[in-house]
Amino acid sequence: MDQQKRSRFGLFGLKASITLALLALFFSSLACAIELPGNTSPANATDIARSVESTLNAETVATMQAQQTLDASMPVVVPTEDPGVSETLQAQQATLDAQATSLSPQATQVVATEISLATLPPGPGGAPEVTAITAWKMYFWVPLNSGCKLSGIPCWKLADDWKTAQTSSGEGVLTSKEPIMIESSWERPYLVFWYKCLLRRAGEIDIQVDGDWIMVKNLGNLRSEWVQESIDLQPYKGKQMIVRFLSEIGYYQQSTWFVQDVKIVPNFKQE
Repeated sequence: MDQQKRSRFGLFGLKASITLALLALFFSSLACAIELPGNTSPANATDIARSVESTLNAETVATMQAQQTLDASMPVVVPTEDPGVSETLQAQQATLDAQATSLSPQATQVVATEISLATLPPGPGGAPEVTAITAWKMYFWVPLNSGCKLSGIPCWKLADDWKTAQTSSGEGVLTSKEPIMIESSWERPYLVFWYKCLLRRAGEIDIQVDGDWIMVKNLGNLRSEWVQESIDLQPYKGKQMIVRFLSEIGYYQQSTWFVQDVKIVPNFKQE
């Protein structure tokens, strides 16, 4: 700090000396001009004024250069950081680093997977998924692995073994185990399946809605070739339903009924 004061005082003395010298020169020139009016022309007076102005400009430039040199030589004072603030910032940064490293790559991948799955559309182009019905309660029905219309698709057969059951008549019943919601947003919900049959009496398709059984289709008793059946479910939008295939058996006449690929199609288009 003492060095800065000395430098500023020295610069001030230099400027004062130059200024006094210029003033002395100016007054000396002015005195000459006054004492010798006969020998001094206006042109000479103008030259003297220009000389004084040039000298003043030179002095101003020299002063500015000296000031710049002094500023450059002065040390830059950096405020000292409060030790308490520094320690607090370091502690906060350490906490953030620990939190960032606590998530393992596996955990990060799980989060990303959950997000990506949550944003997937329900089906191609955003269409709702088709619901296949594969879980059934069976009475005189059995599942089949072959001998049906489609390969690799679940299939069931009415097993009219009335002799083994020791009864002359009865009902063969195939009932879905879980209720299925028919969404209100579905455009054309349909129950779709393949079947063929040779029945003593007509087979029927029932659905249970609000606890009541409703027959939605009478299939007749003879279909020697596989047929795809579609049943309109639009009247039951917003309802849960259970599906049932029902036929009489017995009376000393065996019945046959094959059912395959039972599903609920939210937007069924008939060909």
